[in-house]
Amino acid sequence: MARLTHKLTNEEVRQSSADNPNLSSPHEIRTWGAELLALVSTGLVRGEVSAKNTTVCSSTHQYAPFQSAHCVGPGQLFPAKLPKSPDRVQSANNRPSSVDMRLHNGLHMKELLDSLNADFDDAEGWIRLVDADWFADDLKLTLSIHFHDNRDVELWEVSCVGVVEDSLCSNETGVITVSADSPLLKPFLEPEVDITFSQNTVVPETLFGIVCSCCIEVMGRPESITRFMNAVPTISGISSSNFGLLGRFPESLAARILHALKDMPIIAHALPGRLPKRWNGSTHVDYEQLHALEIGPSYVVAEQFEACRV
Repeated sequence: MARLTHKLTNEEVRQSSADNPNLSSPHEIRTWGAELLALVSTGLVRGEVSAKNTTVCSSTHQYAPFQSAHCVGPGQLFPAKLPKSPDRVQSANNRPSSVDMRLHNGLHMKELLDSLNADFDDAEGWIRLVDADWFADDLKLTLSIHFHDNRDVELWEVSCVGVVEDSLCSNETGVITVSADSPLLKPFLEPEVDITFSQNTVVPETLFGIVCSCCIEVMGRPESITRFMNAVPTISGISSSNFGLLGRFPESLAARILHALKDMPIIAHALPGRLPKRWNGSTHVDYEQLHALEIGPSYVVAEQFEACRV
């Protein structure tokens, strides 16, 4: 980046002011310069701009207690965490999206969802994730939205504050949902329950199929099978054993599995559950109230979502 090295004299500033009455006074210029210097020194304004990715492909990130590394390029700027609003906004609509979330005053997540509910054409429209930037536990998404053929494509930025888990891909979709009761929240808000078993004579394919079916019925996503089932989730894995730990499941999922096994030739028990914890830097604490943002196959679990049009 080129630097300005010429220092204006008072006479030059006065002459420029005479030629252009809208030019700021020397005092205003010095004040503005000091404010800009303060912003640069605190990192809120940076002197570099990095090229943004044009696509996001099959990236999955999990946050505390599932730690992973995040790559942050030079010049990437993320909004500071904003105070949480106690307000809740519920939007009734006839699209398959549910809205039950905290919104910070002046931010436009509800505006985006309401606009999609009112103007999005299921036949002509599409939504695509085109960029994602991570910084600590915050995530900024850029969405390209085509409402219908008679409206230009719009770019929207969605800031996700206090992210605990995300799974992203850039496939086109037609649905965005934000919910406080999504199955994606169960691993964080429900007690974790270990299911142990003994005297198992169930055919391995049957036991494995029952667990897989229950996972998809309760969680809605097949990847939950590998997340909760013990060891390698195959018919030659734990389902072929005579005894052992079947897996660690959210409480509601564990109840579904136990109900499905009650008349089978296997003795299965649930150990006392315990609430999941997160590490806050000094101790393990319960998760705060979370919401799930789903964009087709992509999702983000976070404390708060904020949106603005680019």
